[in-house]
Amino acid sequence: MNNTCQDIRVATQEVEPFEDRVDILFRELELAIKWQRPSILLAVYSSEYVHADAKTTLKNRLIDLAQNVHHFQVSNEENSDIPVCLSEFTDLDKTVFFIEGLRLGGGKDGTRAYRALSIGREYFIDKRIRAVFWLTENEANDLAHYAPDFWAYRHRVVEFVESPTPEQISLRALEATWQGIGEYAESLDDIDAKIALRDALLNDLPEGDEAIAIRGNLLFSLGVLHWRRGDYDKAFQFLQTALEIAAFTQDTWFEAVSFNAIALVSTSLGKADEAIESLKQAAALAPDQAFPWNNLGNLYSRLDRDEEAIAALEKAIEINPLDAISWNGLGNVYHKLGRSEDAIVTYQKAIECSPNCAYPWIGLGEVFESSERIEEAIGAFRKAIEINARIVHPWISLGNIFEKQKRSEEAIQAYQKAFEIDPKNALLWNEQGNVYLNAGAYDEAINAYNQAIEQDHGFGWPYCSLAFAYSLQGKYEEAIPLYQKSIELLGNNKDKAVAWNRLGHAYRRLGDDGNAIAAYQRAIELDPEETAFKNDLDGIHHDEHHHDPGSMDEAVPEKDDAIAIDQRAVELVMFDPHKALIKTDPGVRRNGSGHKDEVNAAYNKATGLDAPDGYGNEIIAYQRNVGLALLDPQDDSDRAFAWIDLGELHYDTSHLSETMVANEVETRVEEPRKAEVFPAQAPVGDAPQAVRQDVRPVEEVIHTETAVPGQNPGVPVQTEAPVVNHDNDEAIATYQRVTELNPKSARAWHTLGNLFRTSGRYGEALAAFDQAVALDPNREVFHYHLGLVYAALKRYDEAIRAFQKVVELNPDYNLAHCTLAGYYRRLGQENEAQKHITIALPTMKDETEYNRACFEAICGNNDQALALLNEALEKKQTTPDWVRRDPDFEFIRDDPRFQALVSA
Repeated sequence: MNNTCQDIRVATQEVEPFEDRVDILFRELELAIKWQRPSILLAVYSSEYVHADAKTTLKNRLIDLAQNVHHFQVSNEENSDIPVCLSEFTDLDKTVFFIEGLRLGGGKDGTRAYRALSIGREYFIDKRIRAVFWLTENEANDLAHYAPDFWAYRHRVVEFVESPTPEQISLRALEATWQGIGEYAESLDDIDAKIALRDALLNDLPEGDEAIAIRGNLLFSLGVLHWRRGDYDKAFQFLQTALEIAAFTQDTWFEAVSFNAIALVSTSLGKADEAIESLKQAAALAPDQAFPWNNLGNLYSRLDRDEEAIAALEKAIEINPLDAISWNGLGNVYHKLGRSEDAIVTYQKAIECSPNCAYPWIGLGEVFESSERIEEAIGAFRKAIEINARIVHPWISLGNIFEKQKRSEEAIQAYQKAFEIDPKNALLWNEQGNVYLNAGAYDEAINAYNQAIEQDHGFGWPYCSLAFAYSLQGKYEEAIPLYQKSIELLGNNKDKAVAWNRLGHAYRRLGDDGNAIAAYQRAIELDPEETAFKNDLDGIHHDEHHHDPGSMDEAVPEKDDAIAIDQRAVELVMFDPHKALIKTDPGVRRNGSGHKDEVNAAYNKATGLDAPDGYGNEIIAYQRNVGLALLDPQDDSDRAFAWIDLGELHYDTSHLSETMVANEVETRVEEPRKAEVFPAQAPVGDAPQAVRQDVRPVEEVIHTETAVPGQNPGVPVQTEAPVVNHDNDEAIATYQRVTELNPKSARAWHTLGNLFRTSGRYGEALAAFDQAVALDPNREVFHYHLGLVYAALKRYDEAIRAFQKVVELNPDYNLAHCTLAGYYRRLGQENEAQKHITIALPTMKDETEYNRACFEAICGNNDQALALLNEALEKKQTTPDWVRRDPDFEFIRDDPRFQALVSA
């Protein structure tokens, strides 16, 4: 009843191998599943590395039994009553719970979670709960002390309190390096909880030499956690203290591991030389271990010091010729250098050393894919999945291949599997952002990039991509700190160079030429072979000496040319050649969007522009650079950035630049490289101005109606069948694909509904809006557009109910009040009409002249309505043909002044 961890060691001391102890837990759960009985297992650990490996290994085996593994983390008093929290779950027969964090449950002396377990212990038996409690040694002692009755219910205790092996540490680093998303991908809340736990444990330690080893381990763990959190200064302090303890205790292995962790922090701080020195110290302290040389090789590779990387990894192999991790790392370097045959041989050697390791198979798949050996690539990725179906990367790679082969169903399944495995995967969220960005959906892209950052704050590309999205919206001041953060986090020099170059663009657009020049120079230093960066620097110097503002309007005779070039610029740059998901796609890497003929046509058109002034000469220089990049199939698609500069220059030379940029941002919807396969995001809210801009152009559904003799004169009736507009067909096809792959995205259904609606396909629009409303019933704009479609279909009662729902959700939605006022006036319900007019009136001053004219006409203020209508027509906010058909002007249609305006 009062067993402690000392008793646990006695019970488990004969079970030495790590795999055997994991197998004990698995067999206990397997039998419990088979016989439908409860199973309460306690797994005691002291090392986070061992803890993580044990959880991952056990989880993968349980998944093979078709079990769902649910991680339950006690984080505060609110979720400290574990039996109550578990009672909210369904499908318990197919679920195994991994429970941890008991010390965080709060209460007197931090005992609330333990006492709740003791009180609710019968629930575990009655409901046949199968759970593994992952406990620190202190938590195990506290569980026995504070919840002795629950302790008595345990079925098995297994101890994982040994120090982590170097192989365990280096394997975790290898996995993170391979995936390219930072060492870890936990949320900040998870990391903060772990930091709090270790802080508490550290405070509970007695003073004196007897606890010094435990103190060192806790300090080391806190250092790693703060590094993962991005608090590099704190991380360094904790790790430096751990290193001093290791030296004091003459524990050379712990000293080597501490140097290794300090190297990680130094790398994150941009102190590569110090990181290298730390790893060399680790290698000297642990000469018989391969992990310092492995990590040194990885670091050299990230710094593009590839020959030194190869030498370090070969040293690791010399120390341990059977180390699959070392062979695998060497294969990565060969693959990076384009030495495909060497990479293949090296990956195969890694497979010989460790046949059940999935990562060399992934490497083989990437090499085969980049070498156009597609069937072999598919086979390699499938083998990796066969070994470990819970790794995301091979599923994504298969999806990419199937997408290019037009094997749509298989591509969908692969992408969905990737998100099913890891819906919090930062790489997938980043990919979602890229898909949205390529489709011109900037708000959704920004939301996705923020999600990626939340999931892995150490992943540099989402910061860079988020900054780029802001830049496309003209928000350069918001972009600059994000570019700077991405530079801090991105691993290799080529990636950093891209971020520096984009940062230069942002400074340049803000007129800060000094910082722009410095940023361009840094990009060139990091990637001196990239001529586009040099052209950017040359261009800004050219500006300083030749720019003539007086001749800007003459440089580009046709705004359409500038728009065409800018479209190409945006399209090309969406496909980031350094992005992990598409870096092995030769078509994307070499030709940007893949539309090479179209790109060449745009280039040819661009080179025909008449641009005699200084700007024009600079434009021609960029054109030559772009032409060389696109016409040489072996060139790098980083040259796409030259198109950005070219488009910006053309915009700079046109007095219509603001209008064109706004139109491009708001109206361009291109077919993405891959359709969206991601879980529904939190809805992106529409700003009031954005809603007004969105609503008015699509109100034609209601406004193309006229009264029919013999019917209620106040109720508009459509007299002709709607004319189907085919201009949106391409965009409709894109969003049909999006909703097919991601049927739970309310915003995608809403966008599809609007496309159908503005195309006159009202039945399909209604179905799409119904889906959007069902998925997110609290978005007022969804109901508003649904009401417009009901009106177009002459289902007026349902239209009114939809508009009523809009004002119920958002009483300040003035356009809905206006629409309801018009309907009630036409139906003779003046009191209801006046109520909605009164509500809408205070906010109408922010509307366009045309919307205000409609409102004044509904209110019966004919003079104001006609004056505003005249102004709106002069500003070309609408057309006379449209005004003639707009039912909002029903009450002034016979006024001679109205007739004069619409007949002009």
